[in-house]
Parts: sequence; structure tokens; C-alpha cells
Amino acid sequence: MGQLNTAAVNALFNHYHAKVQSKPNLYTNSRDKNKAVLVVLPTELLDFANKGAGHSGFGAGARPVGIRRVVDDAKSFLKNIFSSTSALEQFILSSECDAHEYIASVKMRHALKAKQSTSICSVNIDNRPAREVFFTKYGHNEAKALQNKFGRDLVTKEFDVLTINEFELRFGLVL
Repeated sequence: MGQLNTAAVNALFNHYHAKVQSKPNLYTNSRDKNKAVLVVLPTELLDFANKGAGHSGFGAGARPVGIRRVVDDAKSFLKNIFSSTSALEQFILSSECDAHEYIASVKMRHALKAKQSTSICSVNIDNRPAREVFFTKYGHNEAKALQNKFGRDLVTKEFDVLTINEFELRFGLVL
């Protein structure tokens, strides 16, 4: 486990308070309703991520996301952990920090799938950012359909971090 980066904790704290005004459901999701939080950690704090938060990216690019907790009331829980930087630090330090083992298994599973699929079909590799290519290739209607199916925040976030090939795989746009 890495050392807690105080500057990154402060940045996360400030980010939350700046964003929650316009996005009151920040760090909650429709699947969990008000019964879980998923705090997305900045890169400097990913050593504290837990496997419950899942992963972002595929293959060698898979990476941890953050810390997920099942709670009684997500909104009040978030208010408590973001009430001060010390409360946020305590929350981060309470993580199981088990995401890296999980990510290793995800990468292995993706590598096995890729190895199996290479004998079945060929894939054109396009490592351009998804945001550059998507609308030309699929259009705005497909973007809206993905946002309705997977949630606007997730789709928008993935636009900014994945290549078009990773994005297509992530959202089932290719076989």
C-alpha cells in the first residue's frame, strides 16, 4: 500500500465540493440506489482502491477505479466523509486496498479472451481517443443510447480515458 498523498486528498475533497453542486448524485449510481457509494480516486491514490469498485479499461489498460462501500444512506455517508479532509483521509485509509490483485486477474482474464479470439477473427487496432472518433463512426443517437443504458457519467468518463477500441469493447459495440 502506498503512502497517503495529502495534496491528492485535498484535491479530491475540493473536486467533490465543486462538483456536487451541479451533480448531487456524485459518487452514487442508479444500480445501488442510495445504498452504496463509489468514490472515484485520483491516480495518486489508486493504491487505496478496493476491488468492490471494479475497474476501468480493458486488457493491459485495465486499472482500479476507487473505493466502493455499501451503506445505509449514501448521501449522508458522503456528507460525512467529505465533511473535512481528515474524515476523507480516514475513509481512504479504511479501504481494503485489494484492487491491484483484482486488476491482475482482470488483465489475465482479458488476455485469455484476446488470445482465444485472435484465432477466430482479426481486429483492426485503432488507438485514437474515443472522443476523437466516436461521433464520426457512430453518431449522436448511439451516444444517447449508451448514456441511457450505462449512465451519462460513466460513458462521459470513458470517452475521455479509453481508445476507440477499448470503448467499443467496454460498451459492447463490437463482437
